[in-house]
Amino acid sequence: MFTGHLRRPISLNDHGLSKGKIFGVVAVLVTLLVAAVTQTNMQFGKLVESIELSESQMYEMFDELEQATDDLVELEGISDSQRLAYFREDVARISGKYERKIATTGKAIRGILLLPWNSSHRNLKTAYLRHNDAWVEHLAERSQNPTLRQSTPIETSWEQFCFQAAKSSPVLAFGRYDTRFTQICTKGSN
Repeated sequence: MFTGHLRRPISLNDHGLSKGKIFGVVAVLVTLLVAAVTQTNMQFGKLVESIELSESQMYEMFDELEQATDDLVELEGISDSQRLAYFREDVARISGKYERKIATTGKAIRGILLLPWNSSHRNLKTAYLRHNDAWVEHLAERSQNPTLRQSTPIETSWEQFCFQAAKSSPVLAFGRYDTRFTQICTKGSN
């Protein structure tokens, strides 16, 4: 004769987990997930805006250099050597001015804190800071030597940044970060 007992199915109450407790745990987990996604988007949005600001400083510098060139072309009664000397003075002055502005935007980017698990965002930030630093160094040198041309570290760091930007948008993004990065990289590559 069989004397064993049949096992009954395990219920939630056997472990002290009522439906209310399970609902509470699920609610906490969902709240944490929403908070993490929101925080990630806020931080990433701030990073994108800061990068856009840094890039806008570079475009303003290009516009100022172009305006300085146009102004010199319109000057009458000066020799080409005087025109070149004035142009070099303008390049040195404008380079010094934008060295400070671009360094300031880099400092703001450095101050953006990213959540520990957002390694692709930290990699993007690092890649952009390399580019920003390359510009600051180049402009510091060009403010002393206005004949200096654009440097290879600027180009290399730009390519690395755009490569990283293509794969760094948050999975659950609130903003159009991919479009914004495409615009930044397309405009900067022209």
